Amino acid sequence: MLLPKGDSFSDYRKERLFYTRYNGLIIDKIRNEIEALYPKNIVNRDVKRRREKYPLLSVLLYQAATHTNTSGVFKAYHKGFGGFSGDALNRIIKKIEMSAPILIDSEYESHIFIVDSN
Repeated sequence: MLLPKGDSFSDYRKERLFYTRYNGLIIDKIRNEIEALYPKNIVNRDVKRRREKYPLLSVLLYQAATHTNTSGVFKAYHKGFGGFSGDALNRIIKKIEMSAPILIDSEYESHIFIVDSN
């Protein structure tokens, strides 16, 4: 199973606990909706649609990375939500909400590279 059956009675030995059930479902729903609105075959040919799609994906990616049940890397999740001390529980169980990205119109040219950061 990819998501826990429920958040309060999850079993880390049988279920993947990277996200709460709600957050896992909302990530999938938002990602699927973005792809439905901006299909790859259309976005590849349309600069305006690319400029709309990628900021949405960046907001979703930020939210997904923020509300994960891990300690910095996706190698493994905590046993139970928040781990033994539960110190990150508020961040983990908080519901994912999309917000408008801050876009800066600037005279400076920017470059994006798809390479390994090392």
